[in-house]
Amino acid sequence: MKKIDIDLNKQQYPVFDLTDNNNLEIGAVNFIFGKNGTGKSTLSNIIRNQYGDDPNYSVHIYTGMEDLLVENKLNTIVLGEENKEVKIKVEKIDKELQEKNGWLKSLQVKLKSLEWKKEYRELGIEEHELFKKTEESEIQFNQQTQKMEDFYRYAAKQIREFDSKIKLTLQKYDKNNFKIEINNGFELSESNVEDYKKRLLEDSKEKIALYKIFKHDYEKLYEEVNSILSQQPKQLNRLHLIGQVP
Repeated sequence: MKKIDIDLNKQQYPVFDLTDNNNLEIGAVNFIFGKNGTGKSTLSNIIRNQYGDDPNYSVHIYTGMEDLLVENKLNTIVLGEENKEVKIKVEKIDKELQEKNGWLKSLQVKLKSLEWKKEYRELGIEEHELFKKTEESEIQFNQQTQKMEDFYRYAAKQIREFDSKIKLTLQKYDKNNFKIEINNGFELSESNVEDYKKRLLEDSKEKIALYKIFKHDYEKLYEEVNSILSQQPKQLNRLHLIGQVP
């Protein structure tokens, strides 16, 4: 088996001690392992710099999962004819991955069109028909709500003005009072409406004269009554009964 010499003097940072030996001999197939910071990446870079451009060698370095993906595609290496089947499977998986990425992107665009914002127009995304219908429904709902509020205010005003004629003395009556009452309301027949109108709009009766109340001086009256009661009565005449001897 052919040996390969590695010149450690080409290390970028002083990781390896070159006091005793500055040359490393490795085999054709090697596994480099060790704890973090022990020089695995440094040694790999030396090998790549020394033999990476040599057509007699094929140098492939794996430093993590990020090296296996390039632009969301599997960056694979096929070694030997026996791995063509693996390559075909990988290409199939890669195609499926691209299709799923396209499908995912399409869903993301559709989601943004359903939750549309003005800034999405710069991305070339327009409103979805369902989004347009939702906006139209919200506008119609707000318009109808405003019409109902206007009706409540108008109805409350009509009742206040009518109260000024029938003198029910409503101190305060607004749309909120009307909303409460309308929940307990019911439709009157035409005959009932006419009957109530007649009752409320009857001609006013003549005013009844009020009894004149005199103001008495009860203290003076009290004194006069006591004066009468304190006098000694005098006999002026004497009446005899029939058959009584005088």
